[in-house]
Amino acid sequence: MPIPANLGRYQVLAKIAKGGMAEVYRAKAVGIAGFERILAVKRILPKLAQQPRFIRSFIDEARIAVSLNHRNIVQIVDFGKAGDELYLAMELIDGVDLRSAQQQSMASGAPIPLPVALYILADVAAGLEYAHEKTDDAGNNVGIVHCDISPQNIMLSADGFVKVLDFGVARAGFVSAPEERRLRGKPRYMAPEQTRGDDPTAATDVFALGIVAWELLTGMRLFTGDDLKGILRAVRTAPSPRIIDVNPDVPKEVSAAVERALSKDPDARGTTADLATVFARSARDAATTTMDKE
Repeated sequence: MPIPANLGRYQVLAKIAKGGMAEVYRAKAVGIAGFERILAVKRILPKLAQQPRFIRSFIDEARIAVSLNHRNIVQIVDFGKAGDELYLAMELIDGVDLRSAQQQSMASGAPIPLPVALYILADVAAGLEYAHEKTDDAGNNVGIVHCDISPQNIMLSADGFVKVLDFGVARAGFVSAPEERRLRGKPRYMAPEQTRGDDPTAATDVFALGIVAWELLTGMRLFTGDDLKGILRAVRTAPSPRIIDVNPDVPKEVSAAVERALSKDPDARGTTADLATVFARSARDAATTTMDKE
């Protein structure tokens, strides 16, 4: 499929990525007096552009994402329509996603340092907590849940920032209700209730972040299976070993917080605010310990 020359007022420079619903391009916005800005522009795939369900989902993403303004969430700057195509323009992150960073560290034989790993997790938790606590003009919580927290959706910028991206399957109280129950998110990072098609809650994101934390701090996969059915069964029933039993260098407080986040009972998981506090405090302590040893 050819790359469009332009999307609205944005000059397309190159394709960055393609998913099941949309493509993402590196693009340039040109303004008056020679003003230019490089952004990422996401458009719905042409083959889906005429399907009401996908159009509604894309608009829902825009409505959710544009309402979020936090240093740990990729910022949406524009939403528009070019002909029959809908697009989102967002800040372009110069960096890599966490999955790529993990793969690179494993290939080099040098795991991501503990203070850095905890710093990443603290920032992700802070961004999610902001989204979970988002309120409308009347002060009512709007019920935003990301639904797809995974290493692929955590960006690490070259400037040292951590950004959560892709609220493409997120849910909020103000968006249209799904027509039918369906799996939302990546199987290995789903919560048990998510695998059953239940309505997601903030606890769904807590569980997913617990998986990300467990895998980042152990260098292993948590839930595995021979096929999709096997993975979903593991998510629902398989126990989660304590991190500290796999990696004794991880602080007890962190291991306990992640163990709680991975509870099969959503009400027992705690919040992303709890995780943010534990990860941030442990990151500072780990960094201090590392410096003292040098």
